[in-house]
Amino acid sequence: MDEAQEQYLEHLGKAMLEQIDQGFDKGTDALGQPWAELDAETVARKGHSDVLIDSGDFRDSFTYQVDERRNAVAVGSNSPLIEYHEFGTQDMPRRPILQPASTWAEQKLIVPLGKEVIGNALDGVTF
Repeated sequence: MDEAQEQYLEHLGKAMLEQIDQGFDKGTDALGQPWAELDAETVARKGHSDVLIDSGDFRDSFTYQVDERRNAVAVGSNSPLIEYHEFGTQDMPRRPILQPASTWAEQKLIVPLGKEVIGNALDGVTF
């Protein structure tokens, strides 16, 4: 992996974490879809209605890592709560975080870069 590729993957990982973090501020996923509201019992137990926010530990658990061998970046959480929120449970609605962040990155960063690279490669080419 060359330096430019590594820098791009670092940028991609940081941008995805920023989108995830902004979602916690707004109560939405990275695509702007609101997370399901808490039910009344949960609000009464927690004492507030902020979705996915309690101590802040879950929010702070998201990280990224560049994998030079695979030329990829992985974004995730080491919290066991991620699977419950990402996929939901029988008693709790989905509040996806990682899948929307991945879709956001694809739409806003990866596809535009690919179009730019292809466009630059085709500059001056006539058919």
